Amino acid sequence: MKSLLLCIAISLSMFSCTNDQESLPTLSKDFKDESSSKVTDAANPNNPFDQIGLDYYNHFKNFELENGPVKNQAQLIEQLLYLTDKGDVKRKTNKSVITITPEMIAVILADPENKLIELINDASLSISVKNNLTYFVSELVDKQDDDYDDVHNYILDYEDGVIADSVLIQEEKDTILKVSAISRYSLYAEARKRDRDWETSVTNKPSKGINLKGNEITLVTLAVVFNNLY
Repeated sequence: MKSLLLCIAISLSMFSCTNDQESLPTLSKDFKDESSSKVTDAANPNNPFDQIGLDYYNHFKNFELENGPVKNQAQLIEQLLYLTDKGDVKRKTNKSVITITPEMIAVILADPENKLIELINDASLSISVKNNLTYFVSELVDKQDDDYDDVHNYILDYEDGVIADSVLIQEEKDTILKVSAISRYSLYAEARKRDRDWETSVTNKPSKGINLKGNEITLVTLAVVFNNLY
C-alpha cells in the first residue's frame, strides 16, 4: 500500500510550491480534531517544499471526511482524481500537463513501480535527476516491509543529502525535494490507515481491500502527480 501511494503522487502532482518558504506548514481547518503533533511525525522543516506534501495529506484526509475510508480500487481511483482536481499547478504554469483519467490510473495500479520508473525516464529531466529519483524509488521499494519510522528517517537523510549536494543545480533539487515531500506524507497517511485497519480487525471481520503491498500506494500517488512536479 505504501508504494502505491508513492507512484500516484508523482504522476498526478497538482500541488504548486508556495513562494513563502519562511512560513511553517499549516493544517487544513478541517482537522481540528487531529493533534498537530501527529502530522509533525511526517514533517521535515529542512525541506523547503514540505508544504506540498502537507497539502497532499490535507486533501487526502478531506476526501475521507467527505466520502469515508477508501476500501476498494474504484474508490481509490476516485480519490486520486479528487487529488488531481484540487491542485492548481495547471493554472500557474505554461507547461503542458497530462490529463489523468481513470484508465491511466488503472494502468498505474497494475504495475506501480515500473510505471513510475517509466514516467521518470520519459520526463524532460537531466540524467542526474532521473538517476537520483530512480534510486530513491528503488530504496522505497526495498524498504516496503520496514516500519514507518525507519523509512521516514531514511527520507530525512535523503533530503539532507539532496540539499547539501554540490553537483545538482537548484531547479533539480527542487524537483527531487517535491517528490520526497509527497512521499513522506503519503507514507505517513498509509501508516495511519494500517493502524486503524488493524484496530478495526480486532473486533470486526476486515473487508476485502485494495490488492497492493508495501509502499505501492505511495508509488501510485507519485506516478499520478509526477508530471506537475518539474
